[in-house]
Amino acid sequence: MVYFVMIKTIPMAAPKKKRSKAELKAKKQEKILQRMEEKKTKKRKSRV
Repeated sequence: MVYFVMIKTIPMAAPKKKRSKAELKAKKQEKILQRMEEKKTKKRKSRV
């Protein structure tokens, strides 16, 4: 039974790893964009 479960998990894990790499890159880009937006808003608030 354990071996059967392993066979099921292996094909599921392969695409998840590929997705996770793309997701990590997207998350990093989102964090950078959020930081840039926060800096812009802080500057605007300080000027006003």
